[in-house]
Amino acid sequence: MTQSADPTGLDLNLLLALDVLLEEQSVRGAARRLHLSEPATSRTLGRIRKALGDPILVRAGRAMVPTPYALSVRAEVGAVVERARALFAASGPTDLRTVARTFTVLGQDSHPALLGPALLDRAGREAPQVRLRFLNESHVDAPTLREGVADLEIGVIDTVHPEVRTEHVLDDRMLAVVRAGTPAAGRLTRRRFAVDADHLVVSRRGGCTAPSTPRWPSTGCGGGSSRASARTRRRCSSSATPTSSA
Repeated sequence: MTQSADPTGLDLNLLLALDVLLEEQSVRGAARRLHLSEPATSRTLGRIRKALGDPILVRAGRAMVPTPYALSVRAEVGAVVERARALFAASGPTDLRTVARTFTVLGQDSHPALLGPALLDRAGREAPQVRLRFLNESHVDAPTLREGVADLEIGVIDTVHPEVRTEHVLDDRMLAVVRAGTPAAGRLTRRRFAVDADHLVVSRRGGCTAPSTPRWPSTGCGGGSSRASARTRRRCSSSATPTSSA
C-alpha cells in the first residue's frame, strides 16, 4: 500500500502499520513484518498515536497490550486494510504462498491437539507465510469476531451477526458411562440423571443450569451440563471480512 497524496495529510501507510502493530502487539514483530527498522517502526507508532490521540499500545510488564480504544477499532482497521488489499490485488484466485498474516482460531482447549497438527502441516505446504494462533474460549460470551480478537471460532454458536458467516461442522453424540450395578444403569433419561444419580456439573461459565435440562431439583445447584452437551450442534464461524486462509 503506497503513501497517499491526500491534501489533508492522511497517510494510508499508517493504517497498514496500525493493523500490523495491533496483530503483533510488538514494535519488534511489526518492524519485521513491515520490513522496517525498529526505530522507524517506533516513530511510526508515535505518528499513529498523535493522529488518533491515543497511546494504542501500552507497556504491561515486558509486553505491550492494546488500549481499550485500540481494541474497539481493531476489527474495523483490519477490515479496511483487507478491502484495500483486495482492491489492488490482481484479478483471479489469491496465491496463498504470498499471504503473510496471522489467523487466530478460538475454541476449546482440545482443538490445538485435535486440529493443530493437520492444519499446521497444510498451512506449511500451501501458505508458508501464514501463522496460526489458537485461543481458548472464555467463560464469558463476547463478540470476539466482531471485535477482531479472532478470525475463526469453533464451537456452539448461539447467535450470529449479519457480518459473521457460519458453517455446520458436526453434531456431537453424547455418551454416559456408569459403573456396573449403579442405580442409573439401564435407560438413563435426563430425569433419572437429575434425580436418581449424583453427578458432576462441568460448565465453562460456572453455571448450574443448561437448556438441555428442562427441570432440575430445586435445592442448591441442582444440575446442568457443559455448553457442548447442552447444545450439541457444532458450528464454525468466521468474520465476513474478505481474507485469504490456509
